[in-house]
Amino acid sequence: QMLEIDAVHNVLMWAEEHTQRRRCKRERDIQQQTGLSRSMFWKWRSELVKLHDIFHAYDEDQSGSLSHEEALMLLMRIGMQPYSQHMSSIVEKFLEDRDTKDTGE
Repeated sequence: QMLEIDAVHNVLMWAEEHTQRRRCKRERDIQQQTGLSRSMFWKWRSELVKLHDIFHAYDEDQSGSLSHEEALMLLMRIGMQPYSQHMSSIVEKFLEDRDTKDTGE
């Protein structure tokens, strides 16, 4: 039996609306969980779910922050592995500087 175009269209529209509502709810949940400001939320909204998922995939100890090792694994995953000794030194310095700024040590 064949479906009429209107029936197929209605099902597709419902599925798209349902998916969009779920995504918006997830974005708002992430904003609330992370304490993300309204301006930062709107600035990064299009990437928020992806960034959140990637971060949590590499936060192996679920500490809410990435250790140097976790950050290096993430950089490798996105293709930013420092291959040369010079680039490796720059990345290590950056991670050390961030750690010092964030922890005050």
